[in-house]
Amino acid sequence: MQSIIRYGKQFIQYVRNTRAVSALEYAILIGVISLALAGIVTTFTDEVELAVEKIGQNVKTEAGKIGKAAPTP
Repeated sequence: MQSIIRYGKQFIQYVRNTRAVSALEYAILIGVISLALAGIVTTFTDEVELAVEKIGQNVKTEAGKIGKAAPTP
């Protein structure tokens, strides 16, 4: 009976220890991913802004074409 209790305590201790290690690993992983995303955003900010501006210009151009083609009542 005492051996069952001892193994039970060892199992609980193992689970507690592995949770801390897993939490630390996840924290490190999230940190690395955050740094990578920050680097990507700062690298491609100008390209994204330029693409959004071009899309806006194209939308305005097409909207102007549609407005001219529509018959007035």
